[in-house]
Amino acid sequence: MAALIRFLRTLFLKTPAEILVALLRVPVLLIAFVLILLLTIWEWILALLRRHNLYPESDREPCPSLPEPVVRRPDPCIYSQWYLQGQGLPVTWNNPDIWVAPASDPTAVQQDSYNLEENTDYIVSVRVHNASAVDPAIAVRVRLNYRPWSFNSPDLVPVQVDGLGNEVVRFVDVAPLGSSVTQFHWSTPPIPASQSSAHYCLQASLYHPMDTNTENNLGQENTNVYRTASAMMVSPGDLVTVDVPLVNPRRIEQRFRFTALNYEVDTETRYNLKLQTTNGHARRTARQRVGTFQPTLHAREQEPATSGQEGGGRFDFQTQPSLIAVKHRYVGFDAIRENVLAQLRELPPGMTLTANGTDLNEGLLFPGRDTSTVSFAIQVPANIAPVTRLPITLLATGDGGMLYGGVTVVITVGEGV
Repeated sequence: MAALIRFLRTLFLKTPAEILVALLRVPVLLIAFVLILLLTIWEWILALLRRHNLYPESDREPCPSLPEPVVRRPDPCIYSQWYLQGQGLPVTWNNPDIWVAPASDPTAVQQDSYNLEENTDYIVSVRVHNASAVDPAIAVRVRLNYRPWSFNSPDLVPVQVDGLGNEVVRFVDVAPLGSSVTQFHWSTPPIPASQSSAHYCLQASLYHPMDTNTENNLGQENTNVYRTASAMMVSPGDLVTVDVPLVNPRRIEQRFRFTALNYEVDTETRYNLKLQTTNGHARRTARQRVGTFQPTLHAREQEPATSGQEGGGRFDFQTQPSLIAVKHRYVGFDAIRENVLAQLRELPPGMTLTANGTDLNEGLLFPGRDTSTVSFAIQVPANIAPVTRLPITLLATGDGGMLYGGVTVVITVGEGV
């Protein structure tokens, strides 16, 4: 009997309401069709009146962009001299994300890479970061090559090869705002008989198909390789000479200018960043809104006390809700920038540098497609305090201020004569 009563209520109460809603949808759809047609005609008229470019415009409607929660984009990165220099920050070629240790004792990490021996096996560690706040970087490809000591040399040699002579690459997974370390084995090349040492630049490069910023994927580390390892120790008042090859890749000649920085990365200070979340609604055109506008009958939810009884309904007009876009970012980088700029120190009083006997700012003119050696003369002040460590970074910029490369020389002042 109860089932019959529910059937009759549905037949005589709900069915007429559904029929009424369906009948209401007919004029609403007709009105919506007319409005969409008028809006479309109006858009056509605006398109005809719009000025045209020399090239025909695409008449295909572009695909709408997906909201942030759907598009997952990591940002694998490394300490990249070119990227940081482009942000107006000082840089060093003593890369904090690349370090070297003897293969015989992996825990004996070198303070810098300027005291290596020839024909010796080393372990080179490369640290990969992920600058994305929410998206992990899965299977980031890491390559490690070395190039001759120079500004902008195009020659690259793999640090490690397999039994068939193929380059060895690594893959790492990096959590959001995290870091991962991978390692390569490097056997330092033999020193030519005419030299007492050789200089090489280790170059680490990253790749990920969904990387949001590919400009921070290349970092370099300077190394010095000796017949017998020995640090660059000088005495107060010494004149230090550093010869660096420079490659001009352009076909025309250009003037290279040089900058000397006394800068070293601060690895001790820690910073607190705050996660900021912003919500927004994706915009829709008037034609899209009219097309989804329709009358709807909502069934009323039953309460436990009235279970078994038929509830009524709620009638209203509704439209399709818009997509909600969510964007995450960390704030507080201004304090980091100020701290980095504060670490840039002036050269010690009395220290002078020249390039081929000329002032660094005056620069040197190099022919196109040419490789020449620049001899830097570094005058150590006579009154400098003993046991002083001086990391000197030399930057080479071409016409238009483009950074072509740099080298970092670490000079240690001994007790004097």
